[in-house]
Amino acid sequence: MGATALRCEGRARGPAPLARGGRPRGGMEPVAARDGPRPPALSPAGPSASVLGPSGGSPQATGNLYVSGDIDTRGGAGASGGAGGFVVFTLDPASAPRGQELILLGYTAIDTRGGDGTTDGGGGGAFSLANAPSFVEGGLGAGGGVVNEAEVNTSGGSGSQTGGSAGPVVLQSQIANAGTVGYIEPAVNRAGLTLNGGIIGGEGGFATLEGRTAVDSQGAISATGGGSAQGGGGPGGVCTLLSVAGSVTSNAAIHADGGGVTGTNPVSLGGFGGTVSLQGLGVDSKVALSAAGGGGGQGTGGDGGRISLTAIAGATSNTASGYSVQGGTGATGAGAAGLFFLDGQAVPAP
Repeated sequence: MGATALRCEGRARGPAPLARGGRPRGGMEPVAARDGPRPPALSPAGPSASVLGPSGGSPQATGNLYVSGDIDTRGGAGASGGAGGFVVFTLDPASAPRGQELILLGYTAIDTRGGDGTTDGGGGGAFSLANAPSFVEGGLGAGGGVVNEAEVNTSGGSGSQTGGSAGPVVLQSQIANAGTVGYIEPAVNRAGLTLNGGIIGGEGGFATLEGRTAVDSQGAISATGGGSAQGGGGPGGVCTLLSVAGSVTSNAAIHADGGGVTGTNPVSLGGFGGTVSLQGLGVDSKVALSAAGGGGGQGTGGDGGRISLTAIAGATSNTASGYSVQGGTGATGAGAAGLFFLDGQAVPAP
């Protein structure tokens, strides 16, 4: 079964909101993927959705892009699970920006998980929510913010031999151009983001929140490696919160732990912890973060990962405790502890 791509190009007032399954209300039909039909397969890849918001231009200024409704691009199950399809929302202000925003709201979920396989799990599909820079002011104009209120799951599928890797999640305003108008360009997340590797040993995904003037993380982020009954646990993912001209605030838990092993294999190895990085002019970490190594069961625990909190223009405000970069435990040995950095200095994790 071939994959399907959904292409929606909005007018000045923006495209019609998507209904359940990624199909837009208002009669627009999915169009065929440009790479042509794929050969039949027992575990088809999921469809993909790409939504391009209204472009600004004289005399019409760019509008906001609002999207609501469940979207499901999961890969199919089979001997090898199918890969999840991608979901991409892009708002391009072109030559007429006005601080427009790209907002997802009113969702139950956006699901791009890889399919489960009897042998190998499929990889999760990517999810991207991006607001581009404008072409005004000599090509150096600002764009607008991004706000997500949708639960997003890009986890890898499970398999009996290998788990699928999770797909990446990106919430991003443009961060290169300041402009002269003083637009507010935050990246705000208010829902859970799940990017876990599939069983057995799938890799955790990459979660990136980048807002030029601010990042506000209010939903839990999980990018853990896939567990295993006998073999090795998957490595934790990479979670990055970055603002080049504003503060980063973390109000919810972030986990990039290695996957644990639960079986009796004495040579099994827990997954290594991943990386969690918060960086901005100011950083306010209110909930503990974790990049611990996975347990090794009857084998060896995985090494701990890395957590970094960096305030460029001052000291980090940290009101949380219980950060974890510890190595995983195991019957034949524990993994090495990871590293915790506070404003560029390696210190014991609080």
